[in-house]
Amino acid sequence: MVSDIDVVSEHCDELGEGPHWDAESQTLLRVDTLRGEVRRLDPTTGRDQVLKLESPIGFAIPSRTGQLVVGIGHDVNLVGDDEQRTTIATVEAKVDDLRLNDAKCDRQGRLHFGSLSKSFEATGGLYRLSLGGTAEQILSGVAVSNGMAWDDARERYYYTDSWRFCIDVFDCDPRTGDVSGRRTFAEVDSMIGMPDGMALDVEGGLWVALFAGGRIHRYDPQGRLSDVLELPVTHPTSVAFGGQGMSTLFITSSRHRLDADQRASQHVAGSVFACTPGVAGAPVPGFG
Repeated sequence: MVSDIDVVSEHCDELGEGPHWDAESQTLLRVDTLRGEVRRLDPTTGRDQVLKLESPIGFAIPSRTGQLVVGIGHDVNLVGDDEQRTTIATVEAKVDDLRLNDAKCDRQGRLHFGSLSKSFEATGGLYRLSLGGTAEQILSGVAVSNGMAWDDARERYYYTDSWRFCIDVFDCDPRTGDVSGRRTFAEVDSMIGMPDGMALDVEGGLWVALFAGGRIHRYDPQGRLSDVLELPVTHPTSVAFGGQGMSTLFITSSRHRLDADQRASQHVAGSVFACTPGVAGAPVPGFG
């Protein structure tokens, strides 16, 4: 049974994205892409720390070195507490229409990240960064790279190119991270929203934010819609499980496509929301 959906951060992001539960610090990391900020929220106190970098930021994920691995523009960087930045990979550097977008790590700590086309052309890619620092393209022809979730029990890799309005699934070797056999897992009617960020629960259910749809969908392992969470805002961007026992579903959201009237009526747009969906989430590793 899903609990009430509560606001857990009073700060409103312009484009909140990339939630990641940092189990070590018991905090929720996210980025405000357009403001160039990395934010760390303690949901028990409401404290929301900010690290100001540059825009656009696609993701920020903790690494085993204590640094953050951060996607800015075309670069994957390691950023320390002193804000010093070391670039560890660069992709699509000569294509101004592209920038880095969503990212997650697989169970072995390899970073998977994709690009977004500002003109929504299918010219971007999906990449995997090995622990040795080599970026390998594993998918081309991407317009808006999002999502990513691994179901190792079923040897599956979920992925969304949002502009295609569907969620894809690959066969995945958990040891090597290699993927194959791309096929459609679930389709989303373009009239009810665009599939964006996602998270997996321990039962194999996939929770997907519908950007411009004002809802979260849960799909069972067969791709059937099993739950719908209605939100008080129209532009959720992503979801992540965290909290005690990984029992809380955190939801990031956006304000940047709202006009003045919509911002007035959706005064909590850009907030971080949380609910208890009645099922625990699968943990998501950090880099390395």
